[in-house]
Amino acid sequence: MKYKTSCFNPGLSRDALRRFWPLPVGSFLLFFVSLVLPFYHELHSRSVELLSQYNYVSEYGESVQDVADYFAGAFTLQTLLLAVLAPTAAMLVFHHLHGKKEIQFYLSLPVRRSCLYLTSMLTGLLVVLVPMLLCHGLAVGICLYSGVVVQPALRLLAVCSLLLLLFYGMAVLACVLAGQRFGAFLLYAGMHVAALVIWIGLSRVSERFIPGFSATVAPPQWALWLMPLVKLFSDDNVLNSLNHLKLTIPLIYGIVGILLLVFSGVLYQIRRAETAGDMLSFSAIKLLSKIFAALAVGLGGFALLQLLAFPDRSVPFWGLLLLLLVLIAVGWIAAEMIIQKSFRIFHSRSVLTGGALLLLCAAVMLGARADAFGYVHRTPELSHVESASLSISPWHGY
Repeated sequence: MKYKTSCFNPGLSRDALRRFWPLPVGSFLLFFVSLVLPFYHELHSRSVELLSQYNYVSEYGESVQDVADYFAGAFTLQTLLLAVLAPTAAMLVFHHLHGKKEIQFYLSLPVRRSCLYLTSMLTGLLVVLVPMLLCHGLAVGICLYSGVVVQPALRLLAVCSLLLLLFYGMAVLACVLAGQRFGAFLLYAGMHVAALVIWIGLSRVSERFIPGFSATVAPPQWALWLMPLVKLFSDDNVLNSLNHLKLTIPLIYGIVGILLLVFSGVLYQIRRAETAGDMLSFSAIKLLSKIFAALAVGLGGFALLQLLAFPDRSVPFWGLLLLLLVLIAVGWIAAEMIIQKSFRIFHSRSVLTGGALLLLCAAVMLGARADAFGYVHRTPELSHVESASLSISPWHGY
């Protein structure tokens, strides 16, 4: 009989903590070594005169800026640590989704699926959140003990907590969608890099197929939001000109992370137990993954070959079109092999779906070449231009 009143099982949580205790210990050590120790060393390595300036924060604005600069510099490393620790925690606490024996055992327990999900999700979140809170609390304590401002440390804690929700939500969603840890890892990595690779390749392809288009154009804002790490580290999205951390974008990403956790819980309820061991657990995700993988390999490979093999643009249009279609086909075949875990992938459905994707890509490229999207037509004649402005893109370091 399944218990109906509890939404969290302390016994399962304690069992997970006993099994995976190295993760919270390792997380604490990483945060301590990367944040607390350097900050303590930074304060105590300064001269007595400089430390005396910290004690008069209200009179010396420079000391406030020094502390803000330090925690602004720590923001990048802390974000990267969270991007690694979040999927590690998710894959450990949701290990039962990736083994046929484990999933059968967990589903046989007298608890509801919602309880299983909430127990695993909260346990995985706490094994990273608690060590992070302890280390950031130590950093705040060092600030108070040394008489320096604590606002930058508190802002970094808030930003890191919100970003942990995002990365952990992405990781949990990847674990629920996948039937193997390797598949979960590929999905999580794809969430970070697929949009970036596709944009770079698409801009390179568009430059060759659309007259007048330049690959140096910066990605649109909607594409940047699909690249969390790029969005966070570009321009002044999180750090302003004074190196003060801003909370707007991390807050939006934190809300997205919460929504991803809720959506993962819904999928956890309908996920079939027999899909454990498969690369992916949902048919729709298999199709979307193959399409994105094919486009990423095709467009990204095209951009790489253009940069290395023919930078002088000596290849004719039809040769470029054929090369692009071949690379997309290679990406589709590779994705099929990984998902099916077999070399026998040329069944009728796969061939028809892959062929339809190739035809659609060829039609889009031919249409772009013929200016079906009106890019050239919307460009004004030189005699009609009254003024122009030059925008330097930070993406290319000009």
